[in-house]
Amino acid sequence: MAASWCRKIVEVKRREISYLKFILEGYDGLVTVTTVDGNGGRVSLTFPPSVLPDLERILETLKQEIVLTEINLPP
Repeated sequence: MAASWCRKIVEVKRREISYLKFILEGYDGLVTVTTVDGNGGRVSLTFPPSVLPDLERILETLKQEIVLTEINLPP
């Protein structure tokens, strides 16, 4: 049986989308990055629940380099 997947939407400056994607996809198997709104800088992160702590640490570290905001998804 497949595990459930989690999703986060984050917003960055448009010019930072490629950088965010490059960094996150460098962690093989951690997350799938999909641009939701290129002009608005919204990016979807899809990942298995088991990697959530690692992903949150990486995102917190990235916030020291780029402006990165999590967008709350409706339940």
